Amino acid sequence: MNPGKPYTAPEFEKSALITVDVQCEFLDGGSCPIAGTASAVPKMARLARAFRVAGRPIIHMIRIYRPDGSNAELARRETLEGGAQMCCLPAPEWNWPPSCCPEATSV
Repeated sequence: MNPGKPYTAPEFEKSALITVDVQCEFLDGGSCPIAGTASAVPKMARLARAFRVAGRPIIHMIRIYRPDGSNAELARRETLEGGAQMCCLPAPEWNWPPSCCPEATSV
């Protein structure tokens, strides 16, 4: 605890793990690879296991676009309107990497 900052001191026993856009589509070999994501997955998997063991909540936020891009943020809308297929259902690529899932299953 940081006694000088009582309102911003971390309270690990009340923490939750939040992952954003950790989906197979952004890994090496996916349809929209993002450099560095694949190398971060083992660390995220260890962290997720630790949160499960501790009984702490885990929230996985993933990106899912309509094929026409109408629900995409402006930075990606033009790409989707041009026919690119990323983060669209149904596609197995939107799954969380299996190594991060309980018992190596997909979500």
